[in-house]
Amino acid sequence: MKKLLIPAICFFLFFGFVSCGTDDDEENVSDTASGGDTDSSDTVSGDTDSSDSGHGGTSDTDSSDSTSDPSDTDQTTCICGADNEDADGDGILNGVEGCEDFDNDSLPNCMDSDSDGDGIPDNQECPTQPCKDTDGDENPDFLDKDSDNDGLSDREEKEKGTDPCNSDTDGDGSDDLAEIVYGSNPLDDGSRIPEGLFYVVLPYNAKGNVSRKWEFDTDISKIDVAFLLDLSGSMDEEQANLKEKIKTDVVEKVKTLNEGTLDAAYAFAHFMDFDKDNMDKIYKVDTLVTTDVDELKAAIDATPAPFGGYECHWLVLYAATTNQDIYGQCSLTGIEALGNKGTCNFPKPDCSGRPGDRGGLCFREKSMPILIMITDEGPTDTKMPPANELASTLAMQTLVQESVKFIGIRSTDNNVETNKIDPFYKTIADLTGTLDKNGNNFNFAVGEDAVASDGKAMSEKIGEAIESLTSFVQMDVWVAGNSKEVCAGTDQSVANFIIGGIPLKAEPPEGATIDEANMKFLKVNPGTVVTFDVQFHNDFCPNPTGEPVLYKAEAMVLGEGAYLSKKEVQIIVPKSSSK
Repeated sequence: MKKLLIPAICFFLFFGFVSCGTDDDEENVSDTASGGDTDSSDTVSGDTDSSDSGHGGTSDTDSSDSTSDPSDTDQTTCICGADNEDADGDGILNGVEGCEDFDNDSLPNCMDSDSDGDGIPDNQECPTQPCKDTDGDENPDFLDKDSDNDGLSDREEKEKGTDPCNSDTDGDGSDDLAEIVYGSNPLDDGSRIPEGLFYVVLPYNAKGNVSRKWEFDTDISKIDVAFLLDLSGSMDEEQANLKEKIKTDVVEKVKTLNEGTLDAAYAFAHFMDFDKDNMDKIYKVDTLVTTDVDELKAAIDATPAPFGGYECHWLVLYAATTNQDIYGQCSLTGIEALGNKGTCNFPKPDCSGRPGDRGGLCFREKSMPILIMITDEGPTDTKMPPANELASTLAMQTLVQESVKFIGIRSTDNNVETNKIDPFYKTIADLTGTLDKNGNNFNFAVGEDAVASDGKAMSEKIGEAIESLTSFVQMDVWVAGNSKEVCAGTDQSVANFIIGGIPLKAEPPEGATIDEANMKFLKVNPGTVVTFDVQFHNDFCPNPTGEPVLYKAEAMVLGEGAYLSKKEVQIIVPKSSSK
């Protein structure tokens, strides 16, 4: 093909593509994008230089030859003659060309043989009428400096030998501008941009969106597992072995999930009682979220021996999920009246040096927080109703706000109050949407599956629960942009180029539905392959440099706000128009 293109290239360099043709139903845009894109267009259907000039068959003058053009801001008299005449002899009637001076060369369009000043005569860009509008931006090609809206002006395309009426001259599936940016030959369909590279061309303030149809995996990829362990007196028998098993068996189990690719971090906190005797703590963080397993193990080893009772489970959940100070809340709940008021004042977590800063345990950005509460009794609402009433209201808000998932593990070995645990755990599971496709939660153990007092069975249940949750929990899934770059000369994130994704299909569906209004899939099981028509637009990032500018971003698929998968995409912003 290269050899065949050599004479063609020479012809283009000497003569250029002289006309966009008269085939009104030929769109002259590339059908595929690089890297497996299945979208039907690589650039937006909208001219970067769009300007309504009063043409398109609408007369700017009346039947006389001296009417002022309403779009001409200097109000000079139009001298072209009647609308049905052709003052410049280019075959286009005065009424079609109008009296505007589109290219600011002091000649009105109707007396200018090259109205848009792109170096291509009007009669070549409009050989027959009605005049062709290649990119559908309502500007006919003879009044459009970039007729195919590919980011290369018609003048540049004439100089480079590419087709000003086809954004993909050689038909290899890549835009002419992209091939030039990436160093391949836009005139040779055997010369291509790098395999697997995803890109979009985003002219500033162009009409419409650029879209890409992409498939995404929905396996849960990033989790923060936070253990909330009851160390009140009734947990004395199982707690020692349980802590050892968390350090070994549970951590090792998590390492095997998602075929060993799961990005996991951990936090650990314990809780005791309302501190009536001023001897133990309502709640204490032993380690904030960390990816260092040795730090987790050391924190677990440093926890105190079990003591006390009358736990405040709701306050624990609130403290673990809020990033605010809790000073003063104890007065509202009445806890201070019981004893040491200082033990209920929890400061805002110090997340400096941590991988994240969300909630009360420094959860990571775009990670799925999983709270695992381990206890042998439910909230002591009969002992302290004001505390639970306020704390439950606050906790419900922050659990939802941080998109937390919840696993409840209960021990029935030492306590008869299990009838309070199950409804409590179910309330939280329902609230946080921690449910599988059958509406079941991930709380263990119940009925005859009561955990053994040595802690071994309990640790096994924890491992099973994490595996089940990451495999079967249902999620709402959507597309969001992500980037560390900003548009040059602005404070706008490059992520803003990605405005969302239109959900198309989920395979296998398994109950997944589409929320068109919010651009989401609902009730998606991990492992489902979802297809989005990802939408791009540029209404904030001009490019006055004179050369195309390249930016990098990620189109991320999130499940309940947690990262699932992504496509890395490069955004080419052509130089801004002078229109």
